[in-house]
Amino acid sequence: MGIWIVCLMVFFVGSSLWCYYKGRMQEETDQKQTAATLAGPGRELILKYSDSFLQLAQTFQEMPAKKEKLSEEEVQDIFGEIEGHICRKCEKWGECWKREYYQTYRMMYEMLAAAEEEGEVEGAEMTQRFCERCLYVDQMLEEMTQLFHRAKLNLMWSNRMLENRSVIASQLYETACLMDGLASRIYSVEEPDELQKQQIKLKLKIKNVQVREILIQNQEHRKVYVTMRTVRGECVSTREAATILTEVYKTQMTPAPDSKRIISREYGTVLFVEEPVYYMLNGVARATRDGEMISGDNFTFLTKDNGQVIMSLCDGMGSGIGASKESETVIELLEQFLDAGFGMETAVRMINSVMVLREDESIFSTIDLCAVDLYTGMCELLKIGASTTFIRHGDQIEAIRSTSLPVGVMQNVDYEHTQKKLYNGDFIVMVSDGVLDAMPARRAEETIGEWILQSETTNAKEMAEELLDAILRQRCRRAEDDMTILIGSVWKK
Repeated sequence: MGIWIVCLMVFFVGSSLWCYYKGRMQEETDQKQTAATLAGPGRELILKYSDSFLQLAQTFQEMPAKKEKLSEEEVQDIFGEIEGHICRKCEKWGECWKREYYQTYRMMYEMLAAAEEEGEVEGAEMTQRFCERCLYVDQMLEEMTQLFHRAKLNLMWSNRMLENRSVIASQLYETACLMDGLASRIYSVEEPDELQKQQIKLKLKIKNVQVREILIQNQEHRKVYVTMRTVRGECVSTREAATILTEVYKTQMTPAPDSKRIISREYGTVLFVEEPVYYMLNGVARATRDGEMISGDNFTFLTKDNGQVIMSLCDGMGSGIGASKESETVIELLEQFLDAGFGMETAVRMINSVMVLREDESIFSTIDLCAVDLYTGMCELLKIGASTTFIRHGDQIEAIRSTSLPVGVMQNVDYEHTQKKLYNGDFIVMVSDGVLDAMPARRAEETIGEWILQSETTNAKEMAEELLDAILRQRCRRAEDDMTILIGSVWKK
């Protein structure tokens, strides 16, 4: 009897364990299948969207190019209207448009061609010869002038529409590229090495944390997604979990800035990222033009989740509310594009296209962009009509200049793109035009560079204020233009 009871107990325990492990295995299988199911169609759907935008861009690009002169059909239309309105009433109509058709046509064509070069019909060289033949020369010249200016106006608007189509095509192409890159980044997660996976689970289990799933994303920097919960009512911070990941991967890991700080009793996914090698401190000092209440300069500091810190300074044309609105519009668009994942070059091209497409008003603004990779110390500088940027390396100063036009002036934006390596204790100093204009023209850059080197503070905010104070002292505390000094200092952890 006792043997049967033992056998039954073994059977029930074994069945329970089998059901438990079968359920766990099925749960993991379902999770993997769900991830695969979502990743496959999701990626394909985004790529299809990308292809659609790319085809639209190609369609726009294949449309007719801009025309520099009137076409043959447009010239014939002008001649046809002149003949119908004026020449049909003339007694010499048969002589001009029948017997001497080619001579009349050539003379009018040469006069119209010369008018295209000189801008008006009356100034063309052929006008005198034409006057000797035509009985209604005054009416003829007046009619031709009106038709010529109307045709040129139509040509201008046609070219404007073609320019806008080209700008839209560029936007569609950039969007397609962004979506293509987005599909690659989102669905590039994979399971970790089995040994590492077991190590993480075991070490977290010791801290009463149960792990359900681990996924990693190896791109520029390692990202680890851990789905876990606490058991037995324990309170465990994500910092403790990051310490375990650091031990396993031999790389300093930290919870992502927007991740939760405490592991709860319910399953939740926490993102862990590699900790950057550097950190960056920022400071700004500003002075508004005398007589104005609002500065025409605007700036931004933006920290991205890929370890980049972006500094940007925009100087609107002029001063006051109008200039402030211009630069503020550019800054807001810049923040939105960069935060959405666009690269710096793509962002400025998109912004330029938006500025060019505006019909109600002309918006011109300089853009000074600096992106620092806190993992590598590499610095990218992109300048569009902006003032000189200074980089202090120890006891040396490097000046990065710009000769391009502001955004919104040309359809194809022109910019200078530079890459520099930064080290511990380096400073990036960005200034608006008003800063350099306040200095003696011959030695403006040299003087500011010397002041930056002479500064003994390691605080970016204090350095910016010292520099602005020195400039204002030279101008007897008067600011003839808006002045903004933006400084970033890079430090190793």
